[in-house]
Amino acid sequence: MSNETKDKALHHGHRQRMMKKYERLGSDAFENHELVEMLLFYGIAGKNTNDIAHQLLNDSGDIYHMLRSSIDKLTETKGIGTKNALLVKLCNDIVRASEMSNLSSVPLDNEYRRQRYITAWYANQESSTVMAMFLTKKLMLIESVLLSQGRKRRCSDYSAVVLETAQKLEASYVILTHNHSDNCPEPSDNDIYLTGDIRVTLAKNGISLLDHYIVTDHDCSPLSQYDARRSLFNEKEL
Repeated sequence: MSNETKDKALHHGHRQRMMKKYERLGSDAFENHELVEMLLFYGIAGKNTNDIAHQLLNDSGDIYHMLRSSIDKLTETKGIGTKNALLVKLCNDIVRASEMSNLSSVPLDNEYRRQRYITAWYANQESSTVMAMFLTKKLMLIESVLLSQGRKRRCSDYSAVVLETAQKLEASYVILTHNHSDNCPEPSDNDIYLTGDIRVTLAKNGISLLDHYIVTDHDCSPLSQYDARRSLFNEKEL
């Protein structure tokens, strides 16, 4: 038996043992690199994927950022070709689709549900992305609409598009969301002005803006909370 044949047999036995353990005990029995190692079984045949999994996590920072990395970023890791990068992205997209589908079936009537949905929606988005959510009177999601990505619109343009879409969808409520290129969670003066402009435009037509959320890699913050914190801070300074 050649060394190559022996190596393949050894890896095959290791993979079988890993998958049997996963079948019996589930994911909690494994470290993150081991979960990635098993995922790569399906994209890399006859090789030790443990070292590749370790390197992929090191290059990405952690498993969270690995799943959200671009195809180009993933393929920078030695041993990860386009096929395996697509496999990783597919896992992230399935989780994202599942989360969004689940939350679309219930009223988004509290912060927990809204922020979970928004965070999932932004998992694949570029920076400087603006999105609006349109909801029924019972706060059921009708549709999420991408308003712009990577470029700025004038506030008046956003207001007109949001109003037109809300009326077309017969929405009672709107939630505005966006992320910053610098990943900063605090609203800019333009963010505050935009929120006010859209709120007034919608209110004139019997539609309510529930809130405006700023999304970062690790957070999803409504402007209403920021304004409340700022007001409290100013009161303490007086």
